[in-house]
Amino acid sequence: MHPLTVYCIKALAQHCHEFSEPSWLYKTFGYHDLKNWMKILELYELLGDEVSRETLKRIIRWRIMAGILPEGRVDELFPIISSADWAELERRAEQFPAIEGDSLFDRLETWILKGYEHEQCQVETGETVFDIGAFTGNTGRYFAEKTGTKGKVYCFEPHPRFFALLQKNVRDCPQVECVQAGCAAKDGEAMLIDASTSSVLSEKGVLPVVIRSVDSFVAEHGISKVDYIKMDIEGLEPESLDGARETIRRFHPKLAVCVYHKPDHLHSLLEKIRSFGLPYSYHLKHSSRLTTETVLFAQPQYKDARHAARERERERERERAGCQGGRRRSHGCHRRTFAAKSNRCHAVSPTFRLGMLCPAHQTFSCLYRVAKDIQDVQTAIPQPERIRHDRPHFRRHTLP
Repeated sequence: MHPLTVYCIKALAQHCHEFSEPSWLYKTFGYHDLKNWMKILELYELLGDEVSRETLKRIIRWRIMAGILPEGRVDELFPIISSADWAELERRAEQFPAIEGDSLFDRLETWILKGYEHEQCQVETGETVFDIGAFTGNTGRYFAEKTGTKGKVYCFEPHPRFFALLQKNVRDCPQVECVQAGCAAKDGEAMLIDASTSSVLSEKGVLPVVIRSVDSFVAEHGISKVDYIKMDIEGLEPESLDGARETIRRFHPKLAVCVYHKPDHLHSLLEKIRSFGLPYSYHLKHSSRLTTETVLFAQPQYKDARHAARERERERERERAGCQGGRRRSHGCHRRTFAAKSNRCHAVSPTFRLGMLCPAHQTFSCLYRVAKDIQDVQTAIPQPERIRHDRPHFRRHTLP
């Protein structure tokens, strides 16, 4: 049985006596995770280090348990970062000088937890960074410090009020260039919902803003290299990645992309990056007590982008020569592909109707069914009580 499945089942078994019965589960990210369990397991296999896998386990457990435990209990039982540790982090963040428009959390996330860098994926001196979703400038100042005077940081922020603060807060950083625009799949104009830190492009918005694609911006300004792209844009990361496709293929930059704004982003954004056909290793980092501030990092497996280009050309030649199988599933980064480990788990039956069960038992049943051998669960973990309903058709979906 897959270790992530075991991890979640143990949490469910340990606290099954606290399960609530409302339909809240169907509205949570955890419900989406259960419906896409095979993709979650594939994400687990693709992560390139044990710390990232442990982070994913904690996040998934939180998301599932938040839908079936009484309100507030998941934070008490399964904190991603404990209250004591968080208090210490806040104390340390208070030592950093504030900039206009930021918050204690902004300083904690950026400077203490270094939420937009991973030990396997960092900004180096002299690199060119695209800070997409720069807000009031904390991340811009952080990246400017990392790149030094020989580097370059392009800070994208569409909100007029935040852009003014951004310009003010980075005025002493000559390597930072502020761009008053959002990033999307193509150039144009859009409407922005004014919601402070959660401002997002939407047809219901009231603020007209300019949007640019990364590809057109790079071409227009004749930028000769892009080394690092950070995206935190309130759910528009897929569109922004589409607009940066050619830049990513050309320069093969390091990527730091937020994956917590929408339920599917945790796995779908990795799938999108993999579709570019570049050799990356993947890592995950979380910088919050709740399930926000989760960032997926993509670290190039070739130090030289030209080397990557040559590899892609060789793959095209092999395809033209009739090489079966197309590109390697791992894109050169992970030999331990999910396909090679498919014998560890089975897909959820498409005929399994989640809505037939109450939230607590449907969660158990879903996790049971993705296991390779249901007997492993029955012998290792206490079973929940059987579901008893008056109507006969419900009995067909109860646990063994």
